[in-house]
Amino acid sequence: MPTGWIFLDCLRSKPLIIPYSICQLFSKLANFGFTGLIRQVKRRNTNLPTFFQSWQILFSGDSKCWQIFLGDTATSIQTMINQKIYIGTDSLIFSNTTGKLQIVLVTRKNDPYAGHRAFPGGFLEEEEELEAGALRELQEETGIKLPAVTQLGAFGGVHRDPRFRTITVAHYAIVDANEHTPQGGDDAADAQWVNVEDIDQLAFDHSEILAYALAHLADQLKA
Repeated sequence: MPTGWIFLDCLRSKPLIIPYSICQLFSKLANFGFTGLIRQVKRRNTNLPTFFQSWQILFSGDSKCWQIFLGDTATSIQTMINQKIYIGTDSLIFSNTTGKLQIVLVTRKNDPYAGHRAFPGGFLEEEEELEAGALRELQEETGIKLPAVTQLGAFGGVHRDPRFRTITVAHYAIVDANEHTPQGGDDAADAQWVNVEDIDQLAFDHSEILAYALAHLADQLKA
């Protein structure tokens, strides 16, 4: 039996420890129309009242920690819950093998930016880790299979994708170009090694991401 539940008071942003006996009172109130936005994220103890559906924010020891939103706070939280922001990954695969810095680029098959060059990448699947998503998209679009990539950063300009709001988590790797021959697949009409100095414009915000990578990885990318 839990000793109590911990609520986060949204107005004061301070934790409020509520004894289990009081929680039982809340349970009775709930049967008579206890109001407020109460939604469940995870219920770690199946013995807890099922109608206590709340946003779980913490779990520690024998305490159950929840967050309850009331009134205007509930409205603002519900708006946040309903937001549609899509998460994707992109991979910047570099090589210095030829004496010039190169990167793997794909030619997009579909709109937006059909026919434009871009990094291999795509949207994250529901139960997929970020790195796993980056490696999967890299292999699907270029045929290149790597054991790992390193996270470069997150890029989420509001208008980076003309279709809807997206955030991409970019990853990178530095490899030997002689060991990896890219071939276009899936959403990519083509894939190839391109000299970085010859790159003009890329799809989405990929030109800005490339500039960021070149600045932050300068020492690693030296031939």
